[in-house]
Amino acid sequence: MVVSADAQVADADERTMFKRKKIILGLIVAAPKVLTRTELMKWLFLLRQESPLGSDHSFYDFIPYKHGPFSFVVYRDLDELLRNGYLNDGALSIPESMREYVNDEVQSLPIQVREAIREICVRYSSRTLEELLNYVYHSYPWFASRSERMKLSKPVLRKAGIAVYTAGYEGESVDQFFKKLLRAGMQRVLDVRSNPVSRKYGYAKATMERICEKLDLEYVHLPELGIPQLHRRSLKTFEDYQQLLQQYEQQFLPNASIVRQRAVTLIQERPSVLVCFEADVRYCHRGRLARSISSDTGLAVTHL
Repeated sequence: MVVSADAQVADADERTMFKRKKIILGLIVAAPKVLTRTELMKWLFLLRQESPLGSDHSFYDFIPYKHGPFSFVVYRDLDELLRNGYLNDGALSIPESMREYVNDEVQSLPIQVREAIREICVRYSSRTLEELLNYVYHSYPWFASRSERMKLSKPVLRKAGIAVYTAGYEGESVDQFFKKLLRAGMQRVLDVRSNPVSRKYGYAKATMERICEKLDLEYVHLPELGIPQLHRRSLKTFEDYQQLLQQYEQQFLPNASIVRQRAVTLIQERPSVLVCFEADVRYCHRGRLARSISSDTGLAVTHL
């Protein structure tokens, strides 16, 4: 994990976040009724699936959860809107004192976004919650595959074969990242960051562990298989990274043989993924770790 780069990603995420929150407020303003959180979540999901916002990478992504399509980031943003006074406590409605300001902010959205919000309201506002859920579950069965309300035959959840999987979360929301892991059939997350902190929501150890638990993924932190931040401070060029990764392979890994063997055992038990920050595995120690485990076990390496 590279803290400075992670901080830059988090700052970029903060800059796009208010646009997403304005879309939440836009739906609440345009809806002809007070929405429940479940209805709002499904309307946002349908905006993702059935409007031009589906191609906007800064918009919310969704994962299958016990309530159907779900976004942890939506819930975080709703809580922030509530905490900052944009929503009434206990109801998804705009306080009288904030209505003029909120209306102005919603009107600042691009016209195509406002049109997409209007279309979703026209299309789905007359449906009861039960009708809305039935439509979503029938139309998007993978997102309903973990739902407690599922009345259909549940689609078979994919279980990956045993291999050495790796994934980096750089540039992805926590919902995008975990959707990728679930689609790939992962069952266990092996966090190989030495210091699992992050300014980007969802990736600090406590939050990631909690999300894994909610998604029925086992979370295991193996800090001994990471590279301490002290050794990363002077990294600038590709050659700098390769020199450090060579040192990791030749010095760090041999000194962590017991924990490395634990990782081998876990990987051989069930589909498990080595997780760190960098999107490009060439800059991340998890690639060298995966190669080492593959060499010993004969398992193929797959970078998700």
